[in-house]
Amino acid sequence: MKYRPLTLEERYTIATMKQAGHAHREIARVLGRPPSTIGREVRRNHSSKGYYYRTAHALARSRRRGKATITFDAAMRAQAEAKLQAGWSPEQVTGRFKALGLPMVSHQRLYQHIRHDQALGGSLHRFLRHDGKRRKKRYGAKDYRGRIRDRVDIDQRPAVVAAKSRWGDWEGDTIVGGQRQGAVVTLVERRSQYLLMKKVARADAASVTAAVLRVAQPHAEQFKTIT
Repeated sequence: MKYRPLTLEERYTIATMKQAGHAHREIARVLGRPPSTIGREVRRNHSSKGYYYRTAHALARSRRRGKATITFDAAMRAQAEAKLQAGWSPEQVTGRFKALGLPMVSHQRLYQHIRHDQALGGSLHRFLRHDGKRRKKRYGAKDYRGRIRDRVDIDQRPAVVAAKSRWGDWEGDTIVGGQRQGAVVTLVERRSQYLLMKKVARADAASVTAAVLRVAQPHAEQFKTIT
């Protein structure tokens, strides 16, 4: 079986679970990976101050820069399809991964993948707002389609959240499993690194929202903000 590199999301899970005191075998079970993979990852990609997921991901990527082309493998397809099903356009998917310094194929390649999926009877094309057609410019008014209503940008969150000076500011994330087999919803308290996790069958908006509410409810009084 071909080795599947760890994703940034998986390294985030490793880091948060390690900080919460979980053993490598427990982390491996959540990620669906062999325990040896987790042990090797921590040994090879830790810094002098410990294991930090962004540092680990950068170290791993630096070892793989010798590859001339980006392979659209199963793990990358799963990440791209999860974003497409969440309403992202191929341009947004490619742009976001590029901004994070993560590998991703071009938006043209994503459109090809969507068309191929449609030809095989798949449903990815249904998540495109315009089915790949060029949108007509709306002159004289801003186009707010596709945006979250009353959305507050992360840069506008209170400074106290970034300072990590209080307990109760949480960060949420979703880790999609290999071959899109389930997902894990995580909530991490920024100051203490306390971790809440909930496995879901699908990474769609309804399932993720229900999981967040379920794990947060017993700690409702300890929540001030969620990013």
